[in-house]
Amino acid sequence: MNHRYRNVLKTLITLSIPTIMEEIMSVLLQYVDTAMVGHLGEQATAAVSTTTTIGWLVNGAIYSMGIAVLALISQAYGRDDKAAIADVSKQAFFPGNVHTAQPQVSPLDQPVHVKSHSHTYHFISF
Repeated sequence: MNHRYRNVLKTLITLSIPTIMEEIMSVLLQYVDTAMVGHLGEQATAAVSTTTTIGWLVNGAIYSMGIAVLALISQAYGRDDKAAIADVSKQAFFPGNVHTAQPQVSPLDQPVHVKSHSHTYHFISF
């Protein structure tokens, strides 16, 4: 392997370590939440389980868009195109705000007594 590519690979691995650790911690947090509410009963466990699935789905899409935004900004930075950096940053602002204000609903068909617990957990955890 060329020395230049080895340095790039080393840099990519080094930069990816915080993201990998964050994802591991996020999954562990969900497991801990489920374990903590597991002894509270079926309704609490169902509320956490359904909310976790939706959180992973929504967050996965948002994280993917964030990676794309960073790639576009990196390319514009490499071209020294400050206008493109500003344009991409403006476009990325909207999805980020939509994510932080996501509705407190679940598309899953849940019983009413589980749905109220699910909304409460979703509000607290997101």
